[in-house]
Amino acid sequence: TLIREPMTLPEYQRALQSADLALFPYEIIPYRKRTSGVFAEAVGYGKLVVAPRGTWMAEQIEAGHAAGAIFEALEPDTIAQAIAGCLAKRTTLEPLAQALGAAWRERSSLALFADYLEGQIAIRSQR
Repeated sequence: TLIREPMTLPEYQRALQSADLALFPYEIIPYRKRTSGVFAEAVGYGKLVVAPRGTWMAEQIEAGHAAGAIFEALEPDTIAQAIAGCLAKRTTLEPLAQALGAAWRERSSLALFADYLEGQIAIRSQR
């Protein structure tokens, strides 16, 4: 399903939860170091992800923090091959994606970020 219109938060959450995989056909240069909130949420939901090589997202897949596939270029055939390869390995990758999603949620959450900020405030207020 291609989503073209803005959604409410509950609609977005339902769409992400019901997805088989999430595709990120992002330009490589801007996303070389930049993170993607939607990617992080997809991983947290335990979804398979497909992203371009040379991006932070691909690094997460390569490092074993996310399950999915990496495509080499922003070309329809290359992206389609990555999606097909990911779906061909779906029975193996989906349980891995679920496990990685649980680990991702433990490492990356709003509560953890708030705890980090509180710690930084405490450290800096002592200076």
